[in-house]
Amino acid sequence: MNNNIFSIVFEHSTDCFIYILPDGKISGVNKTFEQITGLDAQDYIQGKIKLKDFVHPDDRQIAEQLFHEENKIPSLIEPTIRLVSISRQISYFRLQMHVVEESSEYAGKMVQLTNITEQINNQELRLKNQSLVNENVRYKDYYENAPDIYLSMHPETTLILDCNQTMVDTLGYSKKELKKKTIFDLYTAESALYAKNVLYPEFIRRGLFNNAFVKVCSKNCDILNMLINVNSVKDETGRILYSRAIWRKMADKDFEKEYLHILYQAQQTELKYKLMYDNSPIGIASATLDYKIFSANQAFCDMLGYAEQELVGQTLYLYTHPDGVENNIQMLEKLAAGELKRLQMEKKFIHKSGRTIIGLLNATIIKDIHGKPLYFLGNVHDITLMKDVLTQLEDAKKLTEIERERLNFVLEGSKLGFWDWNIKENKVERNSQWAEMLGFTIDEVQKTVSQWTDLIHPDDHNLALQSLNSHLRGETSMHRAEYRMRTKENDWKWILDTAKVVQFDKNGAPLRMAGTHTHVRLRLLP
Repeated sequence: MNNNIFSIVFEHSTDCFIYILPDGKISGVNKTFEQITGLDAQDYIQGKIKLKDFVHPDDRQIAEQLFHEENKIPSLIEPTIRLVSISRQISYFRLQMHVVEESSEYAGKMVQLTNITEQINNQELRLKNQSLVNENVRYKDYYENAPDIYLSMHPETTLILDCNQTMVDTLGYSKKELKKKTIFDLYTAESALYAKNVLYPEFIRRGLFNNAFVKVCSKNCDILNMLINVNSVKDETGRILYSRAIWRKMADKDFEKEYLHILYQAQQTELKYKLMYDNSPIGIASATLDYKIFSANQAFCDMLGYAEQELVGQTLYLYTHPDGVENNIQMLEKLAAGELKRLQMEKKFIHKSGRTIIGLLNATIIKDIHGKPLYFLGNVHDITLMKDVLTQLEDAKKLTEIERERLNFVLEGSKLGFWDWNIKENKVERNSQWAEMLGFTIDEVQKTVSQWTDLIHPDDHNLALQSLNSHLRGETSMHRAEYRMRTKENDWKWILDTAKVVQFDKNGAPLRMAGTHTHVRLRLLP
């Protein structure tokens, strides 16, 4: 090969060529090498840049052994090294070293670097793809044949979206059959009730529940004991997209102990609720969406003067004062339509004797697991006496001494806590019932407003003050708020506070405000 042909090959080859003299100095590099490294040949020839500066640190030992001036043996192997350009781009090269001789004398080395980056990258991609395929195969095998049941459920329809082969083998249904069922279809009747009323609401509220014990019915009607753990997959807004659940079969001995404990707790909760419902001093009633009563406790019956069997099946409006029927219907319609989360209002009822009862009504709508309205639930606190007391207080200046004593007697006998606030002097008078309701004696009660505000629960503080200030500004007909107060024993009691401004100055500014406290023993509504 003559020098002219060699020069053409050297300069224009797609491979990189580097000529190294016997003393280790670089005599020349071709244009391809210049393009790869991003520097001019003169930078190498003049010794400004050393070849090792562009070899990847992990490959320098191999390169230095081949480039060393004492190494005069042609390459028997073709190692792969990486070169790093000035732009920090890494390329892969297969390295070959050729010994150059002139007249049988050693004249240096010619290093040839063949770019194999694309081959390496394609190979790595294939390896990565194969690794992903293998991982998916392993995961699929683990998912399908795991000893536990895996399944997912739609959060709104409760239909089964997917499940593993273990569920198919355990329950005897095909996947096609399972995907047509809701999760509740697989439970026994008692477990379905427990799941609907306890587990499902917990899942919708928190997105998970742990260590629940249920009984599941297979296709051939075998009863299987399951320990269930469920979490959820959510979108960026926090909305639940679907559930991820693990069902683990349990031995009868281990399961029954836990399951009986759950049933016992459920029974105790139901019994406790029934006792509270039946014995509550506050009237509680339920009505269908067309306003027919189907349940009422004793306090509600006593308030209206009827037995429960006389109320059940009758429309609410037979016992509502005619003045409030139209407004009451409008408010309940808004509640059923979801425009109101709950309803609180004063409502006039008609007692069996014909007299008017004034009640503070709290109502909400009970929905099924899919959000469909089922019925109205309400509690009614009889505030007729409170209203009478406040009315008399407004006319206190006109009362005779005998009438004042009669009013005090009414307050004493009703067990109402009473407070009278002199706004100008900022002093508050309170009766013994107000003190005893919170576990204090009358001697321990101060005449300051802070005696009241300091005892209000922090979460209810703003609510109570907003109601009070709204009435002082003349925006409401009366102050009425339900909140918690701290007792002397550091417990919390729910108090119904009802009050009115009973005296104004000549400019219409409030001078005196009076009200009553009632202990609300049962709050069924939020």
